[in-house]
Amino acid sequence: MRKITNNKRGFTLTEIILVIAIIVILSAAVAAGIAIDINRYNDYLENLKKTGGTRWEADAREKTEGMFPKYVTPENTGEATLDTEETEESEESEESEESEETENTEETKPTDESTESTPQVTQSTQQGSGGDIPSGWGVSGGFATGNNAGVSGITQNGNSTVVTINAGNNGGDVKVTFTKNADNTYSISNMTGRTDLVQNLTSQYHGGLIDSNSGYALTSNQYSWLKDNYGISLPSGYVTADSIKVSGGVVSSANKVFYKNDNGVVSVSSSSSNSSTITVNGGGNQNSFTLTKTSDGKYKLSNVSNNSYLIGNYINDYWKYEQGQVSSYSKAELKRLCDAYGINLN
Repeated sequence: MRKITNNKRGFTLTEIILVIAIIVILSAAVAAGIAIDINRYNDYLENLKKTGGTRWEADAREKTEGMFPKYVTPENTGEATLDTEETEESEESEESEESEETENTEETKPTDESTESTPQVTQSTQQGSGGDIPSGWGVSGGFATGNNAGVSGITQNGNSTVVTINAGNNGGDVKVTFTKNADNTYSISNMTGRTDLVQNLTSQYHGGLIDSNSGYALTSNQYSWLKDNYGISLPSGYVTADSIKVSGGVVSSANKVFYKNDNGVVSVSSSSSNSSTITVNGGGNQNSFTLTKTSDGKYKLSNVSNNSYLIGNYINDYWKYEQGQVSSYSKAELKRLCDAYGINLN
């Protein structure tokens, strides 16, 4: 019978101690590395808080800091000024800026001639869709309406200003000449291109002109139409046609009419301080008549032309006048007639 022997052998105490020592050394090394990484990460977070950006941004700031002068914006002026360490350079910069501003002011200072009735060809710094806008004119928003229609250009030559109105998405444009008149009204003329873009400005609103020589003098409604549809603002100081007054003789003032569909006075002429020949318009028809103030303070009516209904409709006893039964009227009896045409009598 064979005898079995046990060859297994355990670790000695020296080997165990050696292994434990190696583990301790490795653990210490790992712990030291982790501590270094944690410190680096904490520094990184702290740097992010200070710089408000990434590490490379902070490094870039640190490397470029001091290479260029810093610019600061004063709160009270909003202008950029050079912030340098030397006060002499700062003073020189301020002096140069002041000299430039003075030159610019002298260049843009209006001349006395620009205030005369014939303005000079000047350009303002206001920008619109058509570039620089002549002084005094304005375009709000360039292409003003929802379909991109609006003003695409304004050019000025003396009293005449050519405005180009673009149809936007509809295509095409129209050029309209605005002319400043001696009475400070503005007339439009010489329309070329797509005149339908401004037809509401003329025929549809007022049924055309009474006198073609009077021009399309802008009324307040027409100016509002231009502003609402194309954002055009005329220079300040203009006078609308519906505010023009005429007078003479017994007529102290009357509303002058330019358009066929409007009621008003076409003209007033007088042969003396107590007599006036008045031409009125109503619905495209006209009538002339003469009023003469008598010594008793009444007004004698005479020389009534065709379309007598234009005055008869506003005088209660006008039929008696036609029959020769009435020769004069009091101011009260003429009130309805005067109110209809905007006439004020002396």
